[in-house]
Amino acid sequence: MAKILRNIGPVCSVYGELWKIRKHKKEIKKALSAGDHEKAREWMLAAINIWTGDIEHNFKAKVNVKGRENIPEKGPVFFVSNHQGFADIPAIYYAINTLQAGFIAKDSLSKVPLYGDWVTTVGGLYLERDNPRAAVKTFTKAEEMMKEGYSFVIFPEGTRSKTGVMGEFKKGAFKAPLKMGVPIVPITVSGTRQMLEVPGYLRGGECTVVIHKPVETAGLDRKAQAEIPDMVYKTIRDELDKYEPQGQACP
Repeated sequence: MAKILRNIGPVCSVYGELWKIRKHKKEIKKALSAGDHEKAREWMLAAINIWTGDIEHNFKAKVNVKGRENIPEKGPVFFVSNHQGFADIPAIYYAINTLQAGFIAKDSLSKVPLYGDWVTTVGGLYLERDNPRAAVKTFTKAEEMMKEGYSFVIFPEGTRSKTGVMGEFKKGAFKAPLKMGVPIVPITVSGTRQMLEVPGYLRGGECTVVIHKPVETAGLDRKAQAEIPDMVYKTIRDELDKYEPQGQACP
């Protein structure tokens, strides 16, 4: 009960910001109806930044960002990150605040009031991990959207790492960007699990987001494509090892 009570204030603050995107949602629908994807992405980015722009106030978080110069000027881009906790999402959005990117999220999040709708409003898609046929449809939709310049963020581990030790990447998550020849940008996140998962309530804190150099995928043969998932995994894990030594559980 104590943890639930401690969450009331922070949750109200976070949800209060989500209410502000009603105008953005209207303009996004208007742009999409007109086939103006550039304008739609501009409004999506604005809807993202209104939620995470003041992250110190809304999430009581200090986010140390490294490598912003590695963010491409325009999409489509496929951001790939390790996954520590729910705070990964606002932390990553705060870090890549110059480019629209929708999350490919587990379908259970669609049921969360306001937040579930916000995910799709900013260009995100839901993935049914236990339904291969539905998953194919999701990634096919992602491919169609990337053709129009939309970018995405995905967590190939498929679930949060509560110990700080990275899990294996599901290589199927890389099929869409490899097929489309879209640049993959690895992201390392550290410290976000300490902001919610470890204490059991949203307490904020300090975390780090490292944006690595893009991995170009256009024109690669099958052998080179097959090496990409392990290459991206190693890039993310080697950086994470500097903050949270891998191979051991962290408190």
